[in-house]
Amino acid sequence: MILKARKIPIKVGEKFIVVVNEHTAHTLDVQPGDRVTVRNGSLSRTCIVDITENREIKNNEAGLYTETWIELKADYGDKMF
Repeated sequence: MILKARKIPIKVGEKFIVVVNEHTAHTLDVQPGDRVTVRNGSLSRTCIVDITENREIKNNEAGLYTETWIELKADYGDKMF
């Protein structure tokens, strides 16, 4: 599944986290705390899944905390998978 990148301007330390909404989590069949590989072009990182009920993260978006955003050299709207 391809997700659009969305920056979450929060630093969480040395953790790599991807946040999805409940609908996207159900579609991907992931639970909070699961590990997934997130790719942006040739860059990839294993990330911990967080699930939000907040409507800021829309269907088919991947919310990336600052460390993950930087590590994957993401930009708004980049297609992650």
